Amino acid sequence: MTVTSDEEVVKPWLTTWNRLPLCDTSKLDPIRDYYVRATARTRSPGSLFGWAKSITAQTKFTFVP
Repeated sequence: MTVTSDEEVVKPWLTTWNRLPLCDTSKLDPIRDYYVRATARTRSPGSLFGWAKSITAQTKFTFVP
């Protein structure tokens, strides 16, 4: 795992996904809809009790072999 606080390094991680393997596609049914959920968390240096800010996104897709 890589940890960084450099915004220029983090931004592409969160906004660019190209051919990201999500799972073994042999188990997916081409006529069903599937959902992917991604969560990103960050901790502010001055936050109380180490509380983190987070963002979660979800999207639906249909598997096309």
